[in-house]
Amino acid sequence: FITQNISDQNDATLYELQRTKVEHNALAKKIEENERLLEQAERDLIEAQQRRDEFAQRQLQHPSVDSTLDVIRKQIKVQEQLVEELLARRTPLVLKSPIDGVVVQLHGRAREVGLRRNV
Repeated sequence: FITQNISDQNDATLYELQRTKVEHNALAKKIEENERLLEQAERDLIEAQQRRDEFAQRQLQHPSVDSTLDVIRKQIKVQEQLVEELLARRTPLVLKSPIDGVVVQLHGRAREVGLRRNV
């Protein structure tokens, strides 16, 4: 009976030893994998910090407000000149005669031929 009991205890101890070794191996593999992941994360962190520093060193060139407004002012000036030209075309042409008589006012555009009128 004692040998049977000792044998059972040995079997249980061997089983516990094997189970502990399996758990140890699994835990060792998990630790090894976590260490690799940690190294990769540290490399990624260093790369990200370098990219951040490079980005911080670059200064974005924003055009100044005056240079932007200068372009708009030039466009406004061109549009105003076009409006003045259109208004100049719309003013009636006044003919003045060096002699007495009836003068008829004609509305026309450049290079248009006027009709003759006999009065």
